[in-house]
Amino acid sequence: MTFDYSKCSTVQAFSQEGIVSCVYSTLVGSTYFASVLNPGEVASSTYNRFTCFALSENGGQVMMSDSAGSCAAGQSPTTKATTGSGVLTLSIKDSCCKYILSHIYVLYQ
Repeated sequence: MTFDYSKCSTVQAFSQEGIVSCVYSTLVGSTYFASVLNPGEVASSTYNRFTCFALSENGGQVMMSDSAGSCAAGQSPTTKATTGSGVLTLSIKDSCCKYILSHIYVLYQ
């Protein structure tokens, strides 16, 4: 996953470079949890080697929260986790994004 900081300068996935790779995912109810690896620089406390995303899709939007290090107890896609940076709301502009979300569990098991 790559975040384009030229379009939005807010640091995502606690990654200085904005690049992370999925290392594990699972589906719990209607929420996907994905652990991602930051292969970049983590020399400051702003950045982490691992991040957990909680994701869900509803009505053409993907809600996504992050948690530094590992998944937080009770982490929800719609609420900022204690160790998280916030919640993202992504719009699904075509079926490709929905396809990727619905298959993240299968692809990264």
